This record gives sequence, structure tokens and C-alpha cells, in this order.
Amino acid sequence: MKIKRTLKGMTLFECIIAIAVLAALSLILIRLGVTVDNTTKATTNLKTKVAEQTPYAVGGKTDYGFQMVDDGHGGLEVATDAAGDPIVVEFENTTLNISVEMVEHKADGSVKNTLQGSYYKLKDPNDPSKGFEDTATKYGQVVSGKLDTHTDLEGTVYDTITMYTEGMTPAELQKYLENANGGLNMEFIKNIQVVP
Repeated sequence: MKIKRTLKGMTLFECIIAIAVLAALSLILIRLGVTVDNTTKATTNLKTKVAEQTPYAVGGKTDYGFQMVDDGHGGLEVATDAAGDPIVVEFENTTLNISVEMVEHKADGSVKNTLQGSYYKLKDPNDPSKGFEDTATKYGQVVSGKLDTHTDLEGTVYDTITMYTEGMTPAELQKYLENANGGLNMEFIKNIQVVP
């Protein structure tokens, strides 16, 4: 007596379709994994930069360490100037100019030029290291018997991104800035004073 077989396996075409579906799903999972990995790296990079740059910005510290040079034995040593003092590395800085001009609308409908706010004067304009006066000077001071209509302020903006980009070639800098969070810069302003 013959035994009739009723079970059938997958055809070659069905096997190819199944493999193609699995390959497509695997590709999606791989791309998702790469995206998650890149996001994690970018987040870690951002946290590191914020943690390192914030103390300098909050404290208004204009240098961030010593300049290091080759010690001739495969290591590094602190660079010194002609007097033998360590050379500090300063943040890049630019001059900030602000012109402040405000108008006050009076109750009778007229308009009077005035200045709002306050600033701190340097104790010695020729020596900024002496710091600022303890008492703020209000805008709207009378000069030559009339109210100033504007005041020009000048200060220095320091870029904390310098600590990451120092020594980079233009091509390296461009690539660095294109990375996620590459342009993070906790810049801060110091030495704001009225331009005479």
C-alpha cells in the first residue's frame, strides 16, 4: 500500500521573498541603531561642552589653561615666556559696541529722549584689572546742561569655543563646526564701559 504525502515545504520563490523581507527589516533596524548612537554621542558631547565651558563663562575667566609644548622626550611641558613665567592660553575675543537710545512717552502725549538702565564704570579706565565701581551709574545723566539722547557702550566678548578649536586647520574647523553641537559657544562679555 502506498503512503500519500500531503505535506509541502516552501517553494524557492517563497524563500527568496522571506529573505528579502528580513533583509529590509534588518536594514531599518540598523539605520535606527545608527541614529540612536549618533544622538547619544551628540548629547554626551553637548553635556561635556556645557560642563566645561560654563564655569569660564559664569566666572568671566579669560584664560583656560597653560600653553603646552613638546618637552623633547615625547611628552609635553608648560611653555614659559622670556621671564620664565607660564604662558596662559586666552579665549579669542572681539570688541562689542552698543549704542543705547530710548524714548519716553509722557502722559501729555509728548516724547522726550531719555536713557533707561544702568551700567558700572571702571574704577580706572586705564587699568581694567582694578575692576568696576561698586555703585551703578544710571542712564540719563545730564551732560553740558542737556540730557544725552544716546550712550555708546564698549565691551569685550570672549568665545569659550576657543578651547576646542585651538590649533585646528580651517578644514578641521569647518568639519568640527558641522558636527552636532559643534558650534556651541558659551560666550561672555566683560569690561563694558561708556565710550567717552
